[in-house]
Amino acid sequence: MFVLEPPWEKEGPETFTLAVPEAHSTFKRGDVGWAKRPPAVVECPTCSSSFTHEFANDFIDCPTCGFESPPDKFGKVDVLMFACPHCQRQLDYGVRHPEMMDFPEWASCTDCQYHWEYQHDYDD
Repeated sequence: MFVLEPPWEKEGPETFTLAVPEAHSTFKRGDVGWAKRPPAVVECPTCSSSFTHEFANDFIDCPTCGFESPPDKFGKVDVLMFACPHCQRQLDYGVRHPEMMDFPEWASCTDCQYHWEYQHDYDD
């Protein structure tokens, strides 16, 4: 029977971790907060045309039919995609807390490694 030295007692850089490898982020750059949300392509609830909602705090206004909604109603329109602000590719996105949120909470680019995260406060 062999007894190995514990990896946390060896000299040199720390290499031992109990973290799940899939939980480590490989994203190199990104943004945090709703105001820095990447551009979204949304569907107009009135005429069903798609258009880009560039900035999160701007009014949601359809150039085809004139539909207009305040930015705090973003969760009421259908998001078709998010565009990467660095390479313009389509982002993967999702909601982590569907029982609490009705809009995307994160978006990631698998090409340039951009990542956006909606920062929320659960202290309420």
